[in-house]
Amino acid sequence: MKGHDQVRRFLFEQNPIRGQHVSLDVSWQKIVAHSDAKGFALTLLGQALTAVTLLVDTLKIDGSVTLQIRGSGAIHLLVAEATSNNTVRGLVRQSRELDEQKSLQDIFATDRLVITINNGPGKPHQGIVPLSGDSLSAALQSYFDQSEQLPTRFWFACK
Repeated sequence: MKGHDQVRRFLFEQNPIRGQHVSLDVSWQKIVAHSDAKGFALTLLGQALTAVTLLVDTLKIDGSVTLQIRGSGAIHLLVAEATSNNTVRGLVRQSRELDEQKSLQDIFATDRLVITINNGPGKPHQGIVPLSGDSLSAALQSYFDQSEQLPTRFWFACK
């Protein structure tokens, strides 16, 4: 295990493809140590932390990006925030075990995903889009399609 968090950019020359690789080793271990989440709830938290880290780094803002899903399902709260000062924090609240893998709408019993971009002084920008798909990567891809009109794909691996 590495002793620090990392964000690395990469580019496929002569192709319209660029990306970033995020590794949240130290931050992830600290967050897991203070969380009582298990299983898929913990996986969703790791994915959300990775997503906001990517977003705050890509946007190059002096502020923060927050992802939030709140509902009344088996997992009723997921919040992840990353700042331009290279800090991340997040939490997930689970009221009961998940019987099987369902859509995110079923897991959270809500139909909204909220992303807030706080770029210093002034009003933050908040994007509220339908929570769609069976994975957080699918929901974020939908967010970018609807809010940003920017073809974007996410692949997450959380251990």
